[in-house]
Amino acid sequence: MLKKLPVLLIVSALCVLAADFWTTKPFTDWNEKEVAKILSDSPWAGKVTIATGFGGGPAGIAETAGGGRGGGRGGGGGRGGGPQGDGANSDPGVAGGGGGGGGDFGGGGGGVSVVLFWQTAAPIRQALVKRQYGAEAGTSPEAKAKLDRVDPLYVITLSGIPGPMLGATQGDKKAILLDSTMMTVSGKPPVKAADVQISGGRGAATVSFLFPKTTQLTVEDKEVEFSTKFDKTPIKKKFKLKDMVFNGKVEM
Repeated sequence: MLKKLPVLLIVSALCVLAADFWTTKPFTDWNEKEVAKILSDSPWAGKVTIATGFGGGPAGIAETAGGGRGGGRGGGGGRGGGPQGDGANSDPGVAGGGGGGGGDFGGGGGGVSVVLFWQTAAPIRQALVKRQYGAEAGTSPEAKAKLDRVDPLYVITLSGIPGPMLGATQGDKKAILLDSTMMTVSGKPPVKAADVQISGGRGAATVSFLFPKTTQLTVEDKEVEFSTKFDKTPIKKKFKLKDMVFNGKVEM
């Protein structure tokens, strides 16, 4: 038995190292790099590269499936607001995405990286609070109020949408945008977006889609896909529900 003890200790240590940090440490202990990863490359967030096609040609999309678990890179804070009242801290502002721009907004065939995240998911909310309040994230009454708030809707936010694409959200086109925006799960009716909210300037903006909580999803549903279309530009991303489990339940 004593001979097996070192092996067991090594296996236990490897299991701890392999575990995602959001399962092994409280959000109040997350560092800046970990906060950036939650907001840009996690089960609740990821990047999608879109071909803007502003030069007149058809737009296309390069989809990345599922939330990432490795190699995310974070940047300075963007300035997009959001429907949850987090102000300047609701935009992850990752490199190539929100806040800093990236890609070619003006020419045909230019590409831009857009960050898509579930703003109402608990890990995302915790990361936003940690970034905004820093060392006071665990003691600030305002931070606690934000985390305790019960959201009546799912909110999916896109950070880094090029300004020229926002023409698809104005006036009568808003209804068309909402009609093309949905969450889909295999074997269930699609859930259409109920509203869209926009913040930020013409360089790069933050766009938040609000969905009713009419369908409760579980890991048995396997994955959920978000899709929308800005004029001719489609944006799609799939998320694996088993990876979105946090504190025993699927967080969206």
